[in-house]
Amino acid sequence: MRFGAVAVKQIRNLSRMQLIRTLAAWRPDLTGFRDPTTATKIALKHLARRYLELHDEIADLDRPIHALVDELEPTLLERVGVGYQSAAQLLITAGANPEGLTSEASFAMLCGAAPLPASSGMTTRHRHNRGDDRAANSALHMIAVSRWRMDPKTQAYVARKRAFGHSNPEILRCLKRFIAREILYLLKDCDRVTRQSHRPLDTPKGVNGTPYTSKESADVYRELGALRSRGTVGT
Repeated sequence: MRFGAVAVKQIRNLSRMQLIRTLAAWRPDLTGFRDPTTATKIALKHLARRYLELHDEIADLDRPIHALVDELEPTLLERVGVGYQSAAQLLITAGANPEGLTSEASFAMLCGAAPLPASSGMTTRHRHNRGDDRAANSALHMIAVSRWRMDPKTQAYVARKRAFGHSNPEILRCLKRFIAREILYLLKDCDRVTRQSHRPLDTPKGVNGTPYTSKESADVYRELGALRSRGTVGT
């Protein structure tokens, strides 16, 4: 299906957001829906408007998500590759499953980053764990990919693994397991510091400095989970 020459010229060299806003601003003749070009313009206009609505909704929800992450564990954001969305999801997973924070293995299993044996015959190997919390696993995956692309230490680690004959999926599995261990100890360090100051990890301070009660703390984690879930709709 081909557009007219005017439509092609109008959108050819636009950036993504310029393209979306241009399509949303189109005013095709709705009575001409039987014409393939007009019908395509109508469809693209509605898709662009839906995209902008979701884009604005996500931007609105990002603000309270960022505020909650800053209150609960701002040091997560200091780690390479960890952004607000990844930090929010890992906090949700940790807050909703405190029994998964007892050891490296339990937290890795909770995040779906624990290696599973997949040996056969003379071959000894492990594979990805496709169970448990897939949202947490996705957060670890995004952190690992970001480090793979930008972090020199991670790139050196990848080069060493490749020299030993490891495949990219195997290297990624190892990276996710390492990141899960790093996040766990970061949360435990925060717990140790806050306990020394008589403020447990499950009772973080609010904006006004007043410690949350256990019920308020649980409400914060639920609110963060709800905002995180709604904020990713359509992405």
